Amino acid sequence: MSTGSFNFVETDYPVNRFAQIALTWIAFIVMFVVNVLANYLPINNYNTGQVSAFYPNLFVPDGFTFSIWSIIYLWLLVFVGYVTNILIWLPGVDHRYHRIVSILPLFWVSCLLNALWILSWHYLQTGLSLLIMLLLLATLFVIYTRILKMPAHPRKRDHIIVEVPFLIYFGWISVATIANTTALLVHWGWDGGSLGEVFWTVLMMAVAAGLGVFMSKVHNRPAYTFVIIWALWGIFRQQYSGSFSTLPSVALGCILICLVFALASLFNPKKGWKLTY
Repeated sequence: MSTGSFNFVETDYPVNRFAQIALTWIAFIVMFVVNVLANYLPINNYNTGQVSAFYPNLFVPDGFTFSIWSIIYLWLLVFVGYVTNILIWLPGVDHRYHRIVSILPLFWVSCLLNALWILSWHYLQTGLSLLIMLLLLATLFVIYTRILKMPAHPRKRDHIIVEVPFLIYFGWISVATIANTTALLVHWGWDGGSLGEVFWTVLMMAVAAGLGVFMSKVHNRPAYTFVIIWALWGIFRQQYSGSFSTLPSVALGCILICLVFALASLFNPKKGWKLTY
């Protein structure tokens, strides 16, 4: 049934859309509040950094690196506002509407998993926290693949608001999953075995850098790679003590390699700034 110039279906609007808007805001607010309370209360009398200190390892970046969460939450807030606008004003036949609706349930799940991870981490449930982190990583991966499958809109603004926040989020959770795995191994008392902790840290940095190179070279997603660079810079700052020993040297080398591929992707005359295929 048509309403004015819009072709809304009666069963789709306004009740279902308003429910989607409400769930989107509730999911985001719950996630954000739990993260704020984690350090403000703090939850279980530990802030997030104190819990990390219980599992000392060489892959943990300098504390300033975690400021990226402010960027992630701010960009997700913009995304939530964009979702609200799309669900209020766009007809069901618009591909931007379908693009949003296809990922909304997954976004709600990601918010829940984010909050559950904070709770499990602060209550020192390291194994459970890794399981939740893996589920969050998988959820963000599915969101990313669904975004890729939807047709692109000519306005770059729509790409940036929908895709970039999840690329940054996905990139950071990729690194966080490696860090969470390391924390669990430390919790179990594993010290690197015969190869040593330095070897495994170098390997983990190489894996992170490899993901960054892959996302720029194959998927043309430099935003993801820049997040990897940020994490590696944090590791470099944490390990550098005035001399270039193994870890800061490897971290810096990985940064330079990722930077080359990210910039090549960003300024490629054929693919540069192409945020969605």
